Amino acid sequence: MLMARCLVQMGEPEKAETQLKDVRDQLSPSDKELLNQFETAWREVEDTRRLDKAEIERRKAAAKAEKN
Repeated sequence: MLMARCLVQMGEPEKAETQLKDVRDQLSPSDKELLNQFETAWREVEDTRRLDKAEIERRKAAAKAEKN
């Protein structure tokens, strides 16, 4: 889930969704705290999809600059 949240911050909602789908398959109903975190991450993916292209590009540039 952490990877998915990082991908969201980098403006990569499609990659984040793929990560979350992998996580979802591993969660059980008894993992209440993890399920809550999953829901939060999923909402972040959906919110990121609503961003305009300029904001997504800004996030990608910021993430790239942080790496260097």
